[in-house]
Amino acid sequence: MQKTYAGRSRRSGTSLSMLAVAILVVGLVGGALLLHAAGVVKIPFLGTEKQVATEPDRRGLIAVPISAVSIPAYSQVVREHVWDTRHGRLTYIHMLPSDVTSEVLTSMDSVIGGVLRKEKPPGYVFTKFDFFPKGTRPGPSAGIPPGKRALRMAAKDLPGLHGLKQGDAFDVVMAIEVEIEEPRVASVAAARSTIEGPYAPLVGALGGVTPAAKVVRRRAEVRTLVKAGVVVEPISTRKEIETSSSLMRGTRHEAKPIEEIVIAVDPDEVSALQQALAIKATLHVAMRSGQTATDANPVEERDIPDLDVEIVPPGSASAVNPSNPTVRIIEVIQGGKKKLLAVPVGSTGEGEKPQDSETPSPSGDGK
Repeated sequence: MQKTYAGRSRRSGTSLSMLAVAILVVGLVGGALLLHAAGVVKIPFLGTEKQVATEPDRRGLIAVPISAVSIPAYSQVVREHVWDTRHGRLTYIHMLPSDVTSEVLTSMDSVIGGVLRKEKPPGYVFTKFDFFPKGTRPGPSAGIPPGKRALRMAAKDLPGLHGLKQGDAFDVVMAIEVEIEEPRVASVAAARSTIEGPYAPLVGALGGVTPAAKVVRRRAEVRTLVKAGVVVEPISTRKEIETSSSLMRGTRHEAKPIEEIVIAVDPDEVSALQQALAIKATLHVAMRSGQTATDANPVEERDIPDLDVEIVPPGSASAVNPSNPTVRIIEVIQGGKKKLLAVPVGSTGEGEKPQDSETPSPSGDGK
């Protein structure tokens, strides 16, 4: 009897524990289902049903290609520039037919392969004005106007280029100072014996001049070297490695930043600009207007005039006749020799230049 009683007791305890576990499992599952239904938690195996995404109604709209990333200027558009990596498809925007003008490109084939004139930010449509003509090679050479040549220059060589953007037009003006040395006239007798020309007798009122070896005249010349140059690439900074050696520090390598710009000028202006840089002339950039001409505001493009400014110090051969302003003494070269020539002064105060080194004298003997 005892064995039978003990066996019943063990079976009863096991049944109770299994019932408790079952109740606990049912409670957990029920709570999870309630939370899943409320949207608090998501159970993966309960979400196996296929969710159908609702696409917007695009009937009557036109699919227009747009840029997916920023595309640099002078780049050739490739598939990666118009590919949406997030959704794995080409990028389009759907527009009303009334918003799609004749300039907008609606075919992806007309976009891929073209070379851009300017940088294209992401999310913008393409127009026919965004591209160079077909056959244009990608790269900086695409931005060189036909007939011009491009130069990559240090920005410090052309002051005034900072702030200019791609496509801006400008002129380059050179200012250079020239010092001219000339002998002084020591006396009236010396003046009469050295000054030539039909107007030499008019130099009789010279008077005494303080003897000196030479006198210097200062002359400034202003010339336009570049007309309507174009910025191909704005100023950018690159680093150039400079190497220096010393006994104490040994060999050192230092990265020096250099600002560069790419400009396009006429072929004959390339030589003029390089010559000005070789003689270390002072160069300045004159920006041109970016406005377009209209009937109400026509743009008149005028060239910068060349100018010569001369400072003649007292006592020089060009100013030895202050009492008679109708005659001026100039220095000429005839037959390889320097000579002083008397010429009349016009109403503006500028001396007339002789037309020919063989101009005959008033006597007609050619002397």
